[in-house]
Amino acid sequence: MSETAKFYTAEQKDVLKEYSVSKDAKRTLITESTGARILDALGEQQNMLQNIEHILQRIEEVILSALKSR
Repeated sequence: MSETAKFYTAEQKDVLKEYSVSKDAKRTLITESTGARILDALGEQQNMLQNIEHILQRIEEVILSALKSR
């Protein structure tokens, strides 16, 4: 399992193991490796959103500082 997937709880991993998706009216079980890839992708997206949030907070701080110094 990759670096980001290891931060998910055992319960979340179990849910992914058991989760299945509908495909052509069939049920296809998502394997543990596919689940791990899904968790990786979600973890990467979460990291990216946290980075964006941090950047926006920093921009806000700079703007507020500039307004105060006027």
